[in-house]
Amino acid sequence: MREWLSSAAFSAGWGLVCRLPESVARALFNFGADIAWRRQGGGVQVLEGNLIRVLRTCSGFTETDPEFGQELRALSRAVMRSYARYYLETFRLQTFPDERVQAGMHVNQENVDLTLEHLKNGRGVIYALPHMGDFEQAGRWVILAGKAPDFEVDDTCALGVDALDFLRRTRAVLTNGESEGSA
Repeated sequence: MREWLSSAAFSAGWGLVCRLPESVARALFNFGADIAWRRQGGGVQVLEGNLIRVLRTCSGFTETDPEFGQELRALSRAVMRSYARYYLETFRLQTFPDERVQAGMHVNQENVDLTLEHLKNGRGVIYALPHMGDFEQAGRWVILAGKAPDFEVDDTCALGVDALDFLRRTRAVLTNGESEGSA
């Protein structure tokens, strides 16, 4: 029951975010990120612990410098807002005009040409998209650049209801609802 409620809330939120003007949705997501950041929950504490390791090596500050704490807090807030922007853009991807997706990607054209050549010749291409970007937009960009990818997700895998719903919606967005088969 809990999974069903969570999935229903997720779906309702997704629909609402797409109906709001983008500026309103962005303000709401930033507001949510700022609330999470101010509450200093476990996720934010882990984030700041990771950022401390980076700041020690990159900033020139030590943890006793007053600037260190200010830098850490400013950076952790920016990261929380970045997470919020990622989710906002994922939810709203279906509302983005093709031109926005194409213009927003920075690509190595030589590799794009090679990818499209392989796809045109019926060869498979695998992209490794580590957790450092928006794979949904990258997938849509590949479709706009030349050929829709084929992909399957096994419904029986150990994913929660939310993850499966998310994957189904992502596939529908990437293929404009023309996909068949399982998620």
